[in-house]
Amino acid sequence: MRSSSLTHTTRRTQHRRTESSPRGHSRSRLTTSEILLVVLCILAVIGAYCVSAGPAIPDDMDSRPVRVEAGQTMWDLAVTHSVDGLSTADTVALIRTLNSLPDSGLAADTIVLVPVGSTQNTALAAR
Repeated sequence: MRSSSLTHTTRRTQHRRTESSPRGHSRSRLTTSEILLVVLCILAVIGAYCVSAGPAIPDDMDSRPVRVEAGQTMWDLAVTHSVDGLSTADTVALIRTLNSLPDSGLAADTIVLVPVGSTQNTALAAR
């Protein structure tokens, strides 16, 4: 008697597997919460990429190398080498992008590329 009940259970399991998919795996449906979670993860990855990419550098943007002086900050460079239409914060981001810098830290005597903008103070840049 026990073997017939085992056989019957095995047949039902096999029947379910063949009904659910050709390979015998059961299909599961994603819930709305799971779909939302996947979409949010994708958006987070895209957002992180956009933020890390920094500002777009215009094709006609010229740059020149400048030696960082002791005590000079990225903000100082951005003020000295400002670009029309960009805030100082955007210019800092542009300098970081031009030099592939992970942060705004600078070391004295380092050579960095700075944008050549039309409002640049040439007297300060000549230092």
